[in-house]
Amino acid sequence: ESIINRELWNNAQKLLESRNRQRGNTPCSVRYAFSGRVKCGGCTKSFVSRNRTGKTGKYKTWVCSNTLNGEKCTVRVSVRDAELHSMTRIVMSLIDIDREKLEKTILSAVFSLVKSEAQRADIRKVVNQLLRGEIISDSIIKQMVEAIFVYPDTHCELKLRGKDNVWTFERTNQQRTT
Repeated sequence: ESIINRELWNNAQKLLESRNRQRGNTPCSVRYAFSGRVKCGGCTKSFVSRNRTGKTGKYKTWVCSNTLNGEKCTVRVSVRDAELHSMTRIVMSLIDIDREKLEKTILSAVFSLVKSEAQRADIRKVVNQLLRGEIISDSIIKQMVEAIFVYPDTHCELKLRGKDNVWTFERTNQQRTT
């Protein structure tokens, strides 16, 4: 005997699906910040992450799922996770927001919970780095990045949610995928 009946299960699934559509979420894995956000400029399929080991150690790279599955795709390159983070940091530092107002809002909320001056100083430093785009968290990427398109030449395009601009980047680590 099941814990809940089929009708309740189906209603819950419909509710979850409608919430995802309202938020603009894609039905993809949310394991990594860029999951479902890196798209192939050739076949429009999502890129998937793979762990690699190179001369400098282990790193994460993103590859077109069609290429990985041996299906037809013109984009046969991979992009390092670090490069995607770098692109996102640059764009976040360029977007037009009232950083001062945002900083005050964030700090007042956090400082209402934190009383230690030493902790407040550390938090202030991190918030400033976030607002300048020097560091970026996975949760910010998930909220802000709509898509990154990877093309067969040497460029990527990054689009933020709710913004008309598309930022173009030349890829630095041109790696062919077989």
